[in-house]
Amino acid sequence: MKEKYELAKKLNLAAGIIDIIIGSFVLIGLIYLLTIINAFAGLSGTLGIGFALIFSVIIEIILIGCLLGFGIATICFGKVKGQKYCEKKGSFLGFAIVETIVLVFEIATLATSFDVVSLIAILIMAVVLVLRYTAYAYIKKVSGKLEDSQEPENVEQKNSIEKEINLEKIQRLVDLKNSGAITEEEFEKLKKKELGL
Repeated sequence: MKEKYELAKKLNLAAGIIDIIIGSFVLIGLIYLLTIINAFAGLSGTLGIGFALIFSVIIEIILIGCLLGFGIATICFGKVKGQKYCEKKGSFLGFAIVETIVLVFEIATLATSFDVVSLIAILIMAVVLVLRYTAYAYIKKVSGKLEDSQEPENVEQKNSIEKEINLEKIQRLVDLKNSGAITEEEFEKLKKKELGL
């Protein structure tokens, strides 16, 4: 289970990083497009922007918001460990579904132009979707089944604290036995109870 959990985290992290990269490129492309529109409007003296162009700009803004937002959120979720990370599976599924809708629309737009850059962009977007759904599948499999939601160093620290607590309790039992407050039999019985024997 631990391997699937670690793989899910890596897949989600990869999807988040790719989202941020794609979102950044789309933002640069949008700025470039708006610069060209502004230059064209300045040259012609009128701003004859059609509905299709406005719709395209709105879709690009939504795409940028989704990609950057989901990418940043995915990286932030990566700081959560163990079972708490698995509890975020609903968010990851939501990211995947919304991202699918937005990216399918973007892929359909890019598919109309048959150039190498569009093909590469389509493949990268498809990879992001595959990463998202694969990571979700792994998270769903391990959700509720992780043996310990803590990281190994935290487990060691917890065990160390528990040993110290047990030693303190046993020392108190020794003091009670030495003072005559409890008998040897009671001491042995309570000591076994404290040690979980």
